[in-house]
Amino acid sequence: MDRETQERFRAAVLDRIKVFEAEIASMVDDTKAAAPETSVEDLSGAEALRIQQIALASQRRLQQELSRLHEALIRIDRGTYGLCLRCGNDNDVERLKIQPDAMTCVPCARSDR
Repeated sequence: MDRETQERFRAAVLDRIKVFEAEIASMVDDTKAAAPETSVEDLSGAEALRIQQIALASQRRLQQELSRLHEALIRIDRGTYGLCLRCGNDNDVERLKIQPDAMTCVPCARSDR
């Protein structure tokens, strides 16, 4: 992938980072434990715990995605963005439009299954 194409993907990666950071920030209240004095009318303890656990799992998934996006920025800086980390071939541009943090080409990703 040429340098100009890699740089065009930088904006897409940065936009996606902003979206994930905003989503993570919006989850702060849901990841906090419900206060013990929360009344039964508000939420049962089990329901509050369930909501917290779902929010924490979502937050972990988003953090992992955010980490992969930051790694994509590093690959753009190094000029290796778009290259499959397993076989070294170019990733399909359409794949990167859908998943800008993709580190492997489709054939290598399929072989990992």
